[in-house]
Amino acid sequence: MLTKPQMRAQQTARIANQIQQKPEQIAQLETRLLQLPQFQQAQTVAITYSMAQEIPTHKIIQTAQQQKKHVFLPQTLPHHQMLFRQINETTQWQRSKFGVWEPQTGPILTQGADLTVVPCLAVAADSHKRLGFGGGFYDRYLAQVKTYSVVLVLPVMLFATATWPEAAYDYPITEIISSTKEINA
Repeated sequence: MLTKPQMRAQQTARIANQIQQKPEQIAQLETRLLQLPQFQQAQTVAITYSMAQEIPTHKIIQTAQQQKKHVFLPQTLPHHQMLFRQINETTQWQRSKFGVWEPQTGPILTQGADLTVVPCLAVAADSHKRLGFGGGFYDRYLAQVKTYSVVLVLPVMLFATATWPEAAYDYPITEIISSTKEINA
């Protein structure tokens, strides 16, 4: 079994490679999310701006805004906490220490969003626990709010069971949206 840091390093390279080589699978993920009843019914959507080694989220954000949904992006805080701020054309941005663009202004989401799209590097099909980027920001957040949480995964990200150490504080995701039915052993 790989450690979480080892698994993160392995997955980052695998995902970046598949994103470049499989744009049709990215389009399938976007379509499946947008067709999800929970997305269609959501008034509030929490999501992050993706980085190069993550499933792209820009089209999803744009579509949600076009559909007049309230879109919230995370702002990280000290002690591995985060909050979500609503974004619009007047939002002021700052790059975080992780290299992610985060909103610095805008109304704060005071309860869980109707739908939260959670970033991940890997997810276990049996437990719905994900391997994130480290720090436990989303695990802490999801444990505190009521939201319908989803992860978008390419085949290299979906495992039958965790091949990394799962911790008691790892918070399970409500739904896994995959571009195919392939599951890694």
